[in-house]
Amino acid sequence: MTAGASVSPSDPRMEKVYRYFRLNLRDMIRGAQGAGAKVILSTVATNLRQCAPFASMHLPDLSDYDLQRWKNFYEEGIALESEGKDAQAIESYLRAAAIDDQWAALHYRLGRCLLSVQKFESAGKHFTQARDLDALQLRANSRINAVIREAAAGSEQDVRLLDAERAFQQSELTPHSLLGEELFLDHAHMNFEGNYLLAITMLREIEDVIPARIRRHASGLVPTEEQIADELVLTGVDRWWIAAAVFGIMQRQPFTGQLDH
Repeated sequence: MTAGASVSPSDPRMEKVYRYFRLNLRDMIRGAQGAGAKVILSTVATNLRQCAPFASMHLPDLSDYDLQRWKNFYEEGIALESEGKDAQAIESYLRAAAIDDQWAALHYRLGRCLLSVQKFESAGKHFTQARDLDALQLRANSRINAVIREAAAGSEQDVRLLDAERAFQQSELTPHSLLGEELFLDHAHMNFEGNYLLAITMLREIEDVIPARIRRHASGLVPTEEQIADELVLTGVDRWWIAAAVFGIMQRQPFTGQLDH
């Protein structure tokens, strides 16, 4: 299904995607509110640190001369990175980016090297660019989350925002706010810890909007992660089966095309 489905981030059709998403979201809000429901919108957190882009595309007007120069710097950076010379690799990658900064995998490699030399803020920016420039968009990108935040802020009626992306970044499980395998199984699907974090974050928002007649029956105690696991009878065997299922999926395209597969 994904073979040949890559679309350049600068493709004019992408603007139509974001416009339709904005209109559809607005319609859903109106429909829910028209039925008397309270509305909570959530941003979408995704794996940045341990999920390379699924596809990369060059600038559409890149000349053959500049493309060759770009390849020289990029391949030089790869060679240096493979030798553990991350600081030097960064310089080569930045030279390539000065020629063409649309290749998503370039930003992912930059993010890895910057993380290695402990420049965490810069690493985060490049990991984010790697996701946003991915030519096979299987993760909610910055534009999608911006539309969600704008819809909550600009709604005529009361719409609450649950910023799940920020909550995941601020989690004590997330090193340096760089989202990765601590909360995710793959590119976007959460593990048990990630699902628990999203659930309790959502619970706090729900508690503020549910009617008093329901709220007064609540105990006020939020179950711990361990209590939830016990209630679900979640064992190490269950975790193994989940991991095995995800591993099987990741042995197929588009995952096998990732540079960190």
